[in-house]
Amino acid sequence: MRLSDAQEQTLRLAAWCRRLALLLDLNVPLVQAVELAAQSVGELSEILLPLCKRVRAGETLTDAINDQPEEFPLFVRAAVLAGEHAGRLPQALLGLAECLEQERLLEIRPAAADLAEGMQEPPAVALTRELLAAAARE
Repeated sequence: MRLSDAQEQTLRLAAWCRRLALLLDLNVPLVQAVELAAQSVGELSEILLPLCKRVRAGETLTDAINDQPEEFPLFVRAAVLAGEHAGRLPQALLGLAECLEQERLLEIRPAAADLAEGMQEPPAVALTRELLAAAARE
């Protein structure tokens, strides 16, 4: 089964979130991490190039992402905001990657939803949910 363009875009965004989380966990400075992660997901360059420029200019990742609402869904923007605010951006990005991947898996293979019922939620997904709730309260 071939993925739609939207599904491929979502999986690329998940890969970017995962790579950015890894780089930040390795203490790579945000500017370099954003640029390196963008290079590793070349298919998103038209979206990530302006983002890289804005972060390089000193903006927060949240501010840069918020100016591209058509490219970054609300829950992605909220999770990045919560992660930055809580000082846990790598964990928030990892949770986002897992959520995006799970969303596509359930969309592509609906039978997977039956298998997922009753399974424990991955820790990164639980943390992202917690960070989103905290951001909503503030």
